[in-house]
Amino acid sequence: AMLASEVSGNPAAGILCFMFSFLNRFQISRLGSYSSADLREHWGIPLLWMQILCLWYLIAGSGESARRRQFLWFGFGASTFLFIVSWQFSPFLLLLQATSLYFVCLVAGYGCVRDVLVGAINAYIVAMFAAFVLHFGSPYLATSPFLAQLIGLRVATWLRSLCSRCRKGDAGTVTAWACRRMLDVLEGLL
Repeated sequence: AMLASEVSGNPAAGILCFMFSFLNRFQISRLGSYSSADLREHWGIPLLWMQILCLWYLIAGSGESARRRQFLWFGFGASTFLFIVSWQFSPFLLLLQATSLYFVCLVAGYGCVRDVLVGAINAYIVAMFAAFVLHFGSPYLATSPFLAQLIGLRVATWLRSLCSRCRKGDAGTVTAWACRRMLDVLEGLL
């Protein structure tokens, strides 16, 4: 509820989020079972919330100081690493998160978040590698679809940065628009 209030900027969103979560608690949680109080997701989900909040501030805060952005990137990377370490199903949620961030950047046309996308992919890769080392080479992490997606996204964004020939001065021309759309399609196909 606090995350919803912070992201929306309106306390009513937090109240509605709490009410809907409370009314559907048996469908979305195992909290009704009191013997499951020590489940790993109870430790992992708050880390995901912190990670989402850091990512939100990175996307929304373009005019922030360099020191604050470094702190946010550190918080994003550390909470991602701790989330992967604390919950075995975290790569599946992070797969959805990376896919949605890539969708916002590529399909929705918000090119201004490309730097955050590339930084988030790099942070995901570092967190996955550190968790892989900490878990003594877990085959679960090594064969995760999230890792395969990260490699694909990293290659796609790298190729996009190499192939990007549309200059900012030509941003208003039809040719530049067609070039950007063609690069978006090719990047999405990769």
